[in-house]
Amino acid sequence: TQVVVLAAYAPALAYHGFTMDDTVAIERNPNVVADRVTMQELMRRDFWGLPMHGEGWTNKSFRPLTTLTFRWNYLLHGLESSGF
Repeated sequence: TQVVVLAAYAPALAYHGFTMDDTVAIERNPNVVADRVTMQELMRRDFWGLPMHGEGWTNKSFRPLTTLTFRWNYLLHGLESSGF
């Protein structure tokens, strides 16, 4: 069973790059890639890095814990997708 699981995930270990919406959620999200992020900024932006209130469109998908883990991964691995 373990061999089957490892075989299923093995290609992911060699893949480099983001897919689908990862570019917006990670690479373009100021809460993930900014030099400095405050807890207030984290709470003011949605999952995509857009302001939750005020002008502009947002779908209000608020996932601060997910965004915070993206931030930690970015600090540890940069934009190396295998770190995420």
